[in-house]
Amino acid sequence: IERRRIEIAEKKLRRQIFSESSTVHETSVDVPAREDPSTLDNEEEHREQKTQSIALIGSVSNEFQVDTSILYNQFELYTPEQKWTQIVLLNNLIYKIKEAFNKEFETAYQRKLQELAKIREKNIRIKQINADLDDTTPVWEPDLTEKEKPILLFDVKDSEVKVERYYTPEQLKQLEEQRLNEERRRQMEKLDNWRERGLNEMMGGVLQVRREDELKKEIPKPPFAVEKPEDEWTEMEKQVYQQYLQRVKEQQEERDKLRKVLSTEASKINEQIQENCDAFEQILIQLHRRRILAQTAVIQ
Repeated sequence: IERRRIEIAEKKLRRQIFSESSTVHETSVDVPAREDPSTLDNEEEHREQKTQSIALIGSVSNEFQVDTSILYNQFELYTPEQKWTQIVLLNNLIYKIKEAFNKEFETAYQRKLQELAKIREKNIRIKQINADLDDTTPVWEPDLTEKEKPILLFDVKDSEVKVERYYTPEQLKQLEEQRLNEERRRQMEKLDNWRERGLNEMMGGVLQVRREDELKKEIPKPPFAVEKPEDEWTEMEKQVYQQYLQRVKEQQEERDKLRKVLSTEASKINEQIQENCDAFEQILIQLHRRRILAQTAVIQ
């Protein structure tokens, strides 16, 4: 490659020297008009560029921002040495084309990892909404395939093992000891765990009270409604029971409103996921076209 660049520089210098010598020769002869040497150089370079562009008609190598200026013109391959040099230059050009496409592929691969991470994050919220709505619909969770991540071929999932695991008597004894030790540890923590005790007493065992959890709780009936028949209720008890029914009705209305809000939120999240998938599909289509273009450039 360096030799070819030196050859191009030498050819350009030789052309310049020849142009200057021609200019000196013309000055020694009485010529009424002569052209500017710089104009001759520009015309020569333009003629050479035009010849090179004609020789590269149909080539798509320039689509990958690779330098083809050091290649021999297809109409100037005469000696075996030039042909062997051209083979080396073409192999180097093919390597650069593949390297350029690999960079585009790596960019698309990293983009897919980002999209998968976004979908997983959104799925967490969808699963939470499904739990609040008592919806058992499975959530779509895309992941890399074995072709995209070959290391997955060595990962064995529990669902792939159809037989029950066999434990030796020694292993069973060890597992039982571990279970007993874990139970003792939990019991010791419960004896004097003031943090957990305070959390249960003050906030019901949670750090944040969710509206969804509060609406799931049933409003308890008044004690007299369970203990006595309706015809034995006093006027005060009837009023209390009417208030209870009103609270139950309001709670049901709040549940219906919350269900609509959660359903709308889940639909919006699914639409966002679908839009992201469609956008990435366009990236894959463009990458596929670039792959065909790279193969075309290599074959040429």
